[in-house]
Amino acid sequence: MTARAASMVLPGPRLPQLSTDRGASPESRVVWMAVLSVERSAWDTEQSHVRRQRDLALAEAFHECSEPDWDGYGAEPANELSMKWTKRVLSTFPDCLGVPDIVFEPDGDAGLEWWRGPDRVLSVSVGRNGELRYAARLNATMVIGTEVFADGLPRRLVEAALELVEQG
Repeated sequence: MTARAASMVLPGPRLPQLSTDRGASPESRVVWMAVLSVERSAWDTEQSHVRRQRDLALAEAFHECSEPDWDGYGAEPANELSMKWTKRVLSTFPDCLGVPDIVFEPDGDAGLEWWRGPDRVLSVSVGRNGELRYAARLNATMVIGTEVFADGLPRRLVEAALELVEQG
């Protein structure tokens, strides 16, 4: 992953550093630390909001699809293991990606979709065993893969997500 991609995965406020070797008074250091604390708190609050929205969307989708035949065509109920894996997977996506559309598929697995237009979409299916099946259309580029989720997202999936964000 490039340095640019890594900085997008872990976004945060970009604040100037206070130089302590150029005559900064103790009072100015205290003020600067307070400013940094407020900026970090505002950033954390915004990111926590995205995470709460994701969790709520997942819970709502799970509830809507928790009964057998929820779609009227014989669909399996949403799978609890898939929901747990999905929560874990969602927590590793960059918050700048926002909240995806979350659905449960007829086989009980979860589906995530970030849609930015007909030529800019990322779709991820999360299985009950942690398997990720994903596809992205990023203008003329297609990214397709199947991998088991370990402790982080597969590199190709992170790169596709970041490209989706970059393209707006």
